[in-house]
Amino acid sequence: MIVRNVNPTKLHDELIAHGIVPISVKHDRRKGDFIAENTWITFADGTDMTVVQQVIDAHNPTPYPPTPTEIDYLIDLDYRVSLLELGIGGV
Repeated sequence: MIVRNVNPTKLHDELIAHGIVPISVKHDRRKGDFIAENTWITFADGTDMTVVQQVIDAHNPTPYPPTPTEIDYLIDLDYRVSLLELGIGGV
């Protein structure tokens, strides 16, 4: 199956979340891009293609948000400690 203009990594994760494990996922995404113009997906015989199509139709190619780094965590922690020191609780 060929799918166009999708985020192949995210689509692969979405398929797996719906219980569909592709045999292979290949794409022509350029380095640094999130969207691939063409993505080739191979499924096992007997795969429910209706569910596959539903997942593809619902696919949002927006990239996942970046994973917070240790520095991000420390900055947030410092901010929360500052609020506590200022008497602004509830964080």
